[in-house]
Amino acid sequence: MADLHTLSAQQLADGFDSGAFSPLEATEAVLAQIARREPELNALYAFDPEAALQQARASTARWQAGAPLSPLDGVPGTLKENIATVGCPMPVGSAATELTPLDWDAPPAARWREAGLVLLGKTTMPDWGMLSSGLSSFHKLARNPWDTRFNPGGSSAGAGAAAAAGYGPLHLGTDIGGSVRLPAGWCGLVGFKPSNGRLPIKPPYAGRVAGPMTRSVRDCAWLMQLLARPDWRDTTALPPAAIDWLDLHQDTEPQQLLRGKRIGLQLDAGWGLAVEPETRAAVTAAARTLEAAGAQVVPVPAFSTRAMIDGLDRFWRTRSWLDYQALPPERRARVLPYIVRWIESGAQLGGAEVFHGYSQIAAFREAAVAAIQGLDFIVSPTSPVPSFPAEWASPLNDPARPFEHIAFTVPYNMSEQPALSLPCGVTRGGLPIGLQIAGQRHDDLGVLQPGRRLRAAAPGHARLADALNPPPHPTGPPVMDYLPAIAHPGDDTPEAWCVRLRAARPAAARGGRGRPGAGRRPAAACADRRRAVASLPGSAGRARRLGAGPARSAARLARALPLRAAMLALGGDERTPLSALAGRAPRSCWNGTAATASVAPAARPPSCRRASGRAAARPAATPPTRACRRP
Repeated sequence: MADLHTLSAQQLADGFDSGAFSPLEATEAVLAQIARREPELNALYAFDPEAALQQARASTARWQAGAPLSPLDGVPGTLKENIATVGCPMPVGSAATELTPLDWDAPPAARWREAGLVLLGKTTMPDWGMLSSGLSSFHKLARNPWDTRFNPGGSSAGAGAAAAAGYGPLHLGTDIGGSVRLPAGWCGLVGFKPSNGRLPIKPPYAGRVAGPMTRSVRDCAWLMQLLARPDWRDTTALPPAAIDWLDLHQDTEPQQLLRGKRIGLQLDAGWGLAVEPETRAAVTAAARTLEAAGAQVVPVPAFSTRAMIDGLDRFWRTRSWLDYQALPPERRARVLPYIVRWIESGAQLGGAEVFHGYSQIAAFREAAVAAIQGLDFIVSPTSPVPSFPAEWASPLNDPARPFEHIAFTVPYNMSEQPALSLPCGVTRGGLPIGLQIAGQRHDDLGVLQPGRRLRAAAPGHARLADALNPPPHPTGPPVMDYLPAIAHPGDDTPEAWCVRLRAARPAAARGGRGRPGAGRRPAAACADRRRAVASLPGSAGRARRLGAGPARSAARLARALPLRAAMLALGGDERTPLSALAGRAPRSCWNGTAATASVAPAARPPSCRRASGRAAARPAATPPTRACRRP
């Protein structure tokens, strides 16, 4: 028998029905998997194994009596921390929240209990759900099961980690700009943002939905079948609809399912981060799969603009600033500093600016709905880039540019269209790549049907076991492993800068899993400059994954590296000529060796010291210590 924690919801239900195993046995297997993985993933909040076992025993008795509450009675899973459940405080990711147990279930939680699903616990999220990251002032740092050096994404961070690691097959997150789809893409999952109002939620908010995060499209459809039911408490809910969510045409030939469909392929969002080459190639290959099955694939130009996201950003900043200001001073001090730096400009915005920002919701909606006219679906990357270091708040880790990675996802929150993220490949570094399928307004089932075909055909489909049962993880090198001094006088182009960055990495520092240099430990930034310095090394790692051989252009490497972050690390900013930084060492502690002869030598920066006063750096003959950690 396969490990029960790896089975789908349908497989578990079939086993319960046949008597091959019980809900109690399945829950015990999942709890054992949680015991193995949770110490490094930090995906769960309010985890209560005994309560889960009690629910599983009750479900087992119902199956034995022939009276299950639903076809999936006893299947285990999780709810995101911000989906209210009776008796559990809801910190919304922030240490500033007063922890008061709630006396009500949100609509998805109520439907969960009615179906007899086993609730293992809640899943973690960042402060106020406003980061695409597992970084939180309240929860421990969530990590990606594919590689714990990387981020699961967010804000449904714990849900993404839990689903990918085998904490049961069913998980529910929330999404206001990509918070289900982005972690699904970065964790190799299926993540569904249904039409706004299709799955009732409380409290409702512009763009906010609850959505499944699963390892298969069918499990996603099962959750919609059980949870997308009327609840008057969602004042934005759609009228009840008779949707057979399990009608995925699994027995229909692909040519019959897709013949005559017009599918748009969008590879340029119009703003934000450029799509990295591996992501572009994987999404393009998936589009070819659709085309080979009989669909007509046509290019779709960018339809959203920088003005739209900047306006929405201003509105969100102001909303969060007002929430922050309403807190007493002692609680304000507990909010994640990155969040404070992001929202503080909201204090200076006037009414006209905030109103204009709010109006961009309608601008997004009109643009997205217009773009899909004449098409059945639009296919795009879920994120333009793969996952990023676990310690970062976003792919750029820059509160001045917090949303550069959501250009493909946020329009469909504002337009209320259904959108599905599913795996379409794996990078050479072993990280999942997500593809998004967006449909016409209210055509939720129509989005799931081709999604099932693409999920089965994805090159990374069989590699989900990398997250469920990972091999022993090496000690290094994490993404943040080397920060060389690379500035040359008289050569100020970002492209040349990035090429020198690659060339400056000693051969021993280029190792990864199973390669020379794999025993290296990460470097870490000194405390007061940690965030500025931290923005470079992961990007250097991204440049490393792209490579620097003749087939890799300097321009591609430059696009992979946030130059502003690098300049901050060297003591300047994006306006500083590189020649002015010649010979400078980055302001961090590091374990790198001397740069190659083609790079200006630099003195080793002062060691970063731990709270105990011991130096983090040691003589070359001694293995380097673990990185200095955030207080």
